[in-house]
Amino acid sequence: MRQKMKKSLKNAFEAPPPLSKELFLKTIPQPKSTRRAFVLSQAGYIPLWVWGASFVTLLAAILSAKFMSRDTLGILSACIPFVASSAVTENGKSTIYRMAELEKASLYSLKSVILARLGIVGFSHLLLLCLVSPLASAGRLFSALQTGIYLLVPYLLTTTLSLAFTRKFHGRENIYLCLGIAAMVSGLCIMAQSKFHMLYRQEYFSRWVGVLIALAALTAWGYYRTIRKTEELSWSLS
Repeated sequence: MRQKMKKSLKNAFEAPPPLSKELFLKTIPQPKSTRRAFVLSQAGYIPLWVWGASFVTLLAAILSAKFMSRDTLGILSACIPFVASSAVTENGKSTIYRMAELEKASLYSLKSVILARLGIVGFSHLLLLCLVSPLASAGRLFSALQTGIYLLVPYLLTTTLSLAFTRKFHGRENIYLCLGIAAMVSGLCIMAQSKFHMLYRQEYFSRWVGVLIALAALTAWGYYRTIRKTEELSWSLS
């Protein structure tokens, strides 16, 4: 009797099959957007403080190169970790502000959104390093290439540590955590410039290159793990 009643209720309340479904779907306008337009549109969603961090660093490089040329490398080494921190926090913004489910429902996947913003921020930071490296080498015996490596090491160190911690912790406290890591690396750079300036001698340059390669590999692995975690999040929201 119970099974018969369930079957009757199911038949009574079951929705009828849709009529002209395919024809109706074709009448819905489909937004057209190229990949280039999509990537450029994501630049507008990057907060001003991310661009501000790069602008302040560039301004500090110009002013210190003009008035304190020998201290330019130390000043930029202290600033560059905060630039790296801005890239990591922008990468994890969807998770921090719990926007992953909303962005998953957009035309492009959450992974595409993150990769687009990461590419924009990463390219701007690369351009920033290319601009400030010659300024930081002024008044020193370093070449622009050497100075770029001296700046990339704290940048990648901040990125690697921040990515590792943001994968373990979630929420808005990640922003303060990344800023704390940037402040720690910045302090280490200041200490290295003032107390251990011998590390910047030519005989230690090969070790800097080795550290740079190791940190670059760890950073690439960290971003890979972060993107994989984003994919897992997308599956869990499905």
